[in-house]
Amino acid sequence: MRALTRLAMPTLVVTLLGGGTSRALDISSCDQSVAANDTGVLQADLTCSAQTGVTLGQGATLQMNGHSITGDLNTLGYVGAYCSGGRCRIEGPGEFSLFAVALTMGRGTMELSDLDLHDNVDAAVVGTFRVVANNVTCHDNAQCLVARSLRATGFTATGHSSAAITVGKSIRGSDLNVSNNAREGIVTGRFSVVDLTATGNGYAALVANAGGTLTDSTLTGNGTLVGGTDLATEGRPRLVNTTCGHSSDQHGGTWGICTND
Repeated sequence: MRALTRLAMPTLVVTLLGGGTSRALDISSCDQSVAANDTGVLQADLTCSAQTGVTLGQGATLQMNGHSITGDLNTLGYVGAYCSGGRCRIEGPGEFSLFAVALTMGRGTMELSDLDLHDNVDAAVVGTFRVVANNVTCHDNAQCLVARSLRATGFTATGHSSAAITVGKSIRGSDLNVSNNAREGIVTGRFSVVDLTATGNGYAALVANAGGTLTDSTLTGNGTLVGGTDLATEGRPRLVNTTCGHSSDQHGGTWGICTND
C-alpha cells in the first residue's frame, strides 16, 4: 500500500499543475467573446454588419493573426473590439476598419501592437482609459485616438478630418509621425516625446495646456489655417535638438524658441 501511495502522489501533482492550462479560443465569426485572462485567435477575415466584432473580458488577449475585422457603414453604432474589463491586449498584425469606433473600453488599460486602424467613421480608439501602443498605424478616420493618456512607440496618425490624437492627461513616446491631419495633430495636457515628425496639419501640430519636452523632433509647415503655428502650449516647452517654425503661448505671444518666432 505504501508503494502505491508513493507512485500516486507524483501523478496527482502533475495533474494538478497541468489543470491550469487552457487552449486559445478560435475566433471565426462576429460577436464572439473572449473570457477573462484567455486568448482568442482570429482565424479568418470578418465582416460584421450590425454586430460587435469581438468582446474581451478582463485581462483577455485578441491575436489578429494577420486578419482583419471590418464593419458596415450602413449599420453604424457598432465597434470592432470592446474591452469589458479593466485591461486587455490586441496583438497584430491585423486591421480594423469601417466601424463607428474601432476599439473602445471603459476605464483601464488597452495594449495595442502591430495594428492598422483606418476608415472608421468617428474614431479608431475612444474611451477614458490608458493606451499603450507599439507599431500602430492610424489613418483616414474622423479621429485617431481619444483617451486619458497615451504611451506610444512607432505610432503614425495621418489623414484625419479632426484632431488626430486627443489625450486628457499626457502623451509619452518615441518615433511618432502625426502629419497631414485637417486640424490639430496632438492635443494633450503634458508631453514627453522623442522623434516626433509633424507636418502639414491644418492647425498646430502639438497643443498642450501645460508644458513638456520634445527631443530630436521636427514640427514644420503646420497651422496652415491658423497663421502657421506648429507648437501651442500654455507652459513653456523644452526643446532638445528640435526644429519648429512658429510657437504660441496661447495668449497672443510666442515662446521665442522656433525659427520664425
